[in-house]
Amino acid sequence: MESSPKHTVTKEKDLRPCVDQEKQKIKRKMEIQARLKEYKLHFMVAIIVSLLVSSLVYLAPRILDILSYFWPLFASTAAFLAVAITCGGFQQLSEESTGEGIMEYVAGRPEDSHKYD
Repeated sequence: MESSPKHTVTKEKDLRPCVDQEKQKIKRKMEIQARLKEYKLHFMVAIIVSLLVSSLVYLAPRILDILSYFWPLFASTAAFLAVAITCGGFQQLSEESTGEGIMEYVAGRPEDSHKYD
């Protein structure tokens, strides 16, 4: 009969590491939950943004639909640019640097004021 009290003592000793491990697991889990609560707003914003993007992708028209609707505009713009480049050529570069004339006018130099009359 003495063996049974010893037997229970050994079982308690055997269970202590398991109980300690369980406590540590619970403690780690609570720490993780506390850290996740810090980022609660970030998670909510990320979920909302991903839902908005996915709904826009789902509801948006296909690219071929857009091209088929606007093809006359694209064609006329391309034709206009081709004619403008062909007939007008490229603008020749001036000796004056860009914006220099307007800077002198804004600065109010009287010797150059006759250029803008």
